[in-house]
Amino acid sequence: MQNEKKYFASANTEKGFVSYFNEIYGELDMVYIIKGGPGTGKSSFIRKIADEAEANKYSVEYFYCSADPLSLDGIIIEDLNTAVIDGTSPHTYDPRYPGVKDKIIYLGDSWDDEKLQKNAETICELVNTKSKLYNNVYNYLAAVGRIEAEIKLYNKRALLYEKMQGAVERLSRGWKNGKVFSKKIRPVEGISHAGHIMYDTYHNFAENKYVIKDRYGVGCLFMDMLLKKAENKALRVIYSPSYLDNTNISALYLPDVSCSFVVDEDDDIDKKQINMDRFIDVDELRKNKQKNRFARRCLNSLYEGVQKGFDEIYDVHTSLEKYYIDAMDFSKNAEILKKIKKEIFS
Repeated sequence: MQNEKKYFASANTEKGFVSYFNEIYGELDMVYIIKGGPGTGKSSFIRKIADEAEANKYSVEYFYCSADPLSLDGIIIEDLNTAVIDGTSPHTYDPRYPGVKDKIIYLGDSWDDEKLQKNAETICELVNTKSKLYNNVYNYLAAVGRIEAEIKLYNKRALLYEKMQGAVERLSRGWKNGKVFSKKIRPVEGISHAGHIMYDTYHNFAENKYVIKDRYGVGCLFMDMLLKKAENKALRVIYSPSYLDNTNISALYLPDVSCSFVVDEDDDIDKKQINMDRFIDVDELRKNKQKNRFARRCLNSLYEGVQKGFDEIYDVHTSLEKYYIDAMDFSKNAEILKKIKKEIFS
């Protein structure tokens, strides 16, 4: 759906795999935690509950898999303050209040152990290969992170801070003060076998849409200034950390003033463009011209390695899923689904 609230709940970063499950799901009234192997129907299970919620006119947030954005990792049924999530590795989520605020749904009861055992050696080999491939990808991303940090460091020397601050002041001049400042994390950026993804969720719900064009790695500083201004005006903030360095912000949504800001290359005419080139001292930047060019060439090569790694991971995961799909009795999943639906929607 066009206006589906699409997010990620985890990310592949320069530090490796990062999960935001505790921040996103930790304070809900009820969390159903699905456990099971690849190909056991976890994503389909979650999708069917989401469809039921939508059919009952409930508002739903969708959280997609950081490794495969076509697969659901979880949903939040906002009106019921209830989540259904994939709680298996690598984003393991264990119950904090078992049976009270958290319930485990184990789909492993629906598979044929004998069939899996017949292919045990191959399955173990695929799992180990997948783990090694992820380690390779994270090494590439770590190298990307170091180079991006260097680019940001020497380009900051050319940054016109007062001019940037003035732009933020003008942008926020019409914002009315809110009641209480708050921050809620809802990642909309990720990288996987499908490449770099920036969901349009924030823009879909904002009247005033801004795209931050950033060639020099300083857009996060502009976002920090916006965040500070929102705090001073006691506004609610929904934010997305950068997929690479989660200490940086790549997107902001301010529902109290209906504004969205996203660091992206989107050229949609319905979105206002804010080019970070405006805040760069060109003469100072020239001093680092060769460094910038060399760094960009290095980044291009590294990102090729990242993409190739994710493609290989996807192929291995697809092979792994086939063994579990072949061993599954999905009619048992249907029985479990019926029971959980009744619990949630009664």
